[in-house]
Amino acid sequence: MTDIEFFPADDDSQARVLQRVIASGLPLATGLRAYAEECPLEAKSGLLRLASSVEAGLPIGEAAKDSSLHLPVYLRGLIDGGVRSGSLGPMLDEYLHQRRLQKRFGQKVALDIAYPLLVIYFASILCFALLIWLVPIFGSIFDGFGIELPSLTAWLINISDLLIFLKYPMIVGFGLAGVSLLFFLFGGRWSKAIVDRLPFFGASARYASMSEFCSLLAPLVETSVPLPQALRAVASTMQPSRLKSHTRALAANYDGSFELADAARVRKFPQEIVHLLKWEQRGSAFGEILRSWAELFARMAAGRSSVISAVLAPLLMVGIGLFVGLIVLSLFLPLVNSLNELS
Repeated sequence: MTDIEFFPADDDSQARVLQRVIASGLPLATGLRAYAEECPLEAKSGLLRLASSVEAGLPIGEAAKDSSLHLPVYLRGLIDGGVRSGSLGPMLDEYLHQRRLQKRFGQKVALDIAYPLLVIYFASILCFALLIWLVPIFGSIFDGFGIELPSLTAWLINISDLLIFLKYPMIVGFGLAGVSLLFFLFGGRWSKAIVDRLPFFGASARYASMSEFCSLLAPLVETSVPLPQALRAVASTMQPSRLKSHTRALAANYDGSFELADAARVRKFPQEIVHLLKWEQRGSAFGEILRSWAELFARMAAGRSSVISAVLAPLLMVGIGLFVGLIVLSLFLPLVNSLNELS
């Protein structure tokens, strides 16, 4: 086997293996065994047992339902629907494509928010250093010359004295803030979950979660997977967010005996999703509607993310410039007043 590709340890390893086996045209059991060797241990064992079940003559749709395989719930639903519809290969292609898009966008959302946070963090350290190092030097000079201090300068020196008193707790606080920023930058999908809960900045993450919900639900709906089962599968594979929590709660209580939109409204789904779920009776057309809205939500998320990053950068620069300028002005005001008196 050539062009061996390393599979990172994540929930999509089994889906990638199955997609490659189908695309390669190899016998299913043989291909599963061959490609499973490239997977992390937790994915490899399940794939090898799946290959043994297929070799024993069990259809893959039935074999994938075995809970001992530890296949993700969504992948089992995808296999079930794909086998029944005869489109397992294209469904796996689309699923993996959507997962890559969602992960890439989650990283972009985190970086768009992380940039201003990093600017604020390092600007705060700079201002802290100025207040505990530079301001006391000027304060000593003013005391030595007996210069009468303007109220703005006196206020700045009082702030400096307070920060010097709290110097060590402040240093610890900056250290903890730095660790938190590193976690946010490299926290992957958890970073997106944190952004999702912010009142203004989280709009892009919330739209991304709506796009993920629609893109995951669409193929299951199109292949006639029962909605209660489809919702459980979607909830199990979504990235952490408030919408994931709402979907899990809905899946635990929805049995198909009442309108899905009404159940979603009770579970506090976003209004956009509640309106969309009113089309559930359209059958396979509902899947097409979900796909269209998934793309629309993705564009809305990208647009909101771009606006936030474009607006925040100049605002931060202006704010930091004003604050540093205020410090400089406060320090030089006494000197200017003294020169005016001498002249």
